[in-house]
Amino acid sequence: MKELEAFKIFQMGFLEVLRPPEIDDNESSGDVVATEGERATLKCVANGHPKPSITWVRENSANIMVTDGRTTTPRESWQGEELDLPNVSRDDMGAYLCIAQNKVPPQVSKRILLLVHFHPIIHVPNQLIGAPYGIDVTLECKVEASPKPVTFWQNSAGEMLMSSTRYNVSETHSKPGGYSVHMRLTIRNLTVADVGPYTCVAKNSIGEVDSTIKIYYVPLPTTTVPPRMPSYIETNRVEEESPSPFPPIQPLPTQDHAGEVMWMEGDQTGPPPGPPYLTSKEENSILTRMEGNGGSSSSSSSSSSSSSIFIFSAAPPSVCLPGFGFLSFFLVVSIFFPVPLFCLP
Repeated sequence: MKELEAFKIFQMGFLEVLRPPEIDDNESSGDVVATEGERATLKCVANGHPKPSITWVRENSANIMVTDGRTTTPRESWQGEELDLPNVSRDDMGAYLCIAQNKVPPQVSKRILLLVHFHPIIHVPNQLIGAPYGIDVTLECKVEASPKPVTFWQNSAGEMLMSSTRYNVSETHSKPGGYSVHMRLTIRNLTVADVGPYTCVAKNSIGEVDSTIKIYYVPLPTTTVPPRMPSYIETNRVEEESPSPFPPIQPLPTQDHAGEVMWMEGDQTGPPPGPPYLTSKEENSILTRMEGNGGSSSSSSSSSSSSSIFIFSAAPPSVCLPGFGFLSFFLVVSIFFPVPLFCLP
């Protein structure tokens, strides 16, 4: 037994205890405040086994502007316990997340807010506003400032304007964590006393700024409306014939006996000798001249009554139309009746 007790077996084991990451708030940064243009450093320390790694990202998924020497590079994320921003700007303002992980679940994160303070800046969309009397006029100023500025409006006498029956003062802030303020001043029922300069003012712990907007009178445009033509309802009516510019034609007196119609040209009297004259079949009472430059003709019967007619030709400008081989012109007689004549080619 004693020999057996002399031989003892010893076995050693190594126990590794894994611990998930845990952020040390005492060693890590809280919210960081920096003035624009200064350096800002964010720190995040985490404990655990194995040692956790730290990754920085922005809460709004924007890029992190990392400066390495003289070069500034946008990064989606950054590795390391410290995030150094040597020349911080208002664009860097916002929430940052440090994420600690060591492959032992769960991973943990901490939210650190970076506040960048800067002097107020005012942007005025319209510095001159023209308006007629009797309407509402709205003035606007857009302010950027951090920390949040105090804003107000002043009239030309330096009096602060508040909301009332005459004025409406309002402002709209950007989302939480932002630094933009939209100022508005509405003047109701503009009068001659309201014309002049107005000043929007913004101030914070860094500084103060103001800008002026001037209102001037513009008369309403005058519009001339053309007179409207009266409307008539068309009714059934009998159209009256317009008076003729020519005197009416009176018929020649008739006789009981049939007379013989004779034609005379110049000193020659008698029936027409033939071409260029043609007579109608009704007692030679109609004479047609087929060609010639005109002349004077008269007709007579066995009675003593007679009538003279002067014939002249008037040729209008000729127009050649496809398919037509003739020209037309009008024979105008002294009794103002046009008689169409046709010349064959």
